[in-house]
Amino acid sequence: MLSIVLPAYNEAAGLGELLERIDRALGSSAAYRVVVVDDGSTDGTGTVAEAASSRLPVVVIRHTANRGYGSAMRTGLSAAAAMGDFVFTMDADDSHDPSLIPVMLEELRSGYDVVIASRFQTTGRQIGVPWHRRALS
Repeated sequence: MLSIVLPAYNEAAGLGELLERIDRALGSSAAYRVVVVDDGSTDGTGTVAEAASSRLPVVVIRHTANRGYGSAMRTGLSAAAAMGDFVFTMDADDSHDPSLIPVMLEELRSGYDVVIASRFQTTGRQIGVPWHRRALS
């Protein structure tokens, strides 16, 4: 079982589409679930995730207040570790491409202990990121 941890804070606008893209990327190639950690969002992020859970393998964990990215990640990783053999992390702001999940999962299945995707590799790229954010990365 693959668990994908998605810490999310005020990501209601794009979260539903991201969850659909993850589902399309994996298709029937892997049993999976997405652990969405709603980190005290005020825009309905948790509601969007719960609505998606009626048709997609999504588990929603809610922080009642914003506790920060690290706390949301810890919450999600703790839950995912109890659920699956493989754990992936992604940002809910659509900065990670779900189409890479099957490729990375195949590398893990072939025996690698850790697989990391990086936009800083020779063939990597950043799309839609303002220059000042690229400079700070």
